[in-house]
Amino acid sequence: NLPIVFEVATQTTVRFEPSAGGTAHYQTKPGSVLRVLTQREGWAQVARDDGRRGWIEQSALATL
Repeated sequence: NLPIVFEVATQTTVRFEPSAGGTAHYQTKPGSVLRVLTQREGWAQVARDDGRRGWIEQSALATL
C-alpha cells in the first residue's frame, strides 16, 4: 500500500492532536510534501520525510 502524498497549500500548524486547540508541534511551509497516515473528522495524521508526525486540517492539503 503506497502512502497518500499531499502538498501543503499555505503555512500551516501541525498539531499533536486532531483539534484546533491542540498543542502546536511544528509549522509547515507552502509546498511542503506530507504523507497522510490516517484521516478522521476533518483532520489528517501526516508524516514528514524525517518521520515527524502530527495532525493537520484536511482543508490545508492539496493532492499532488
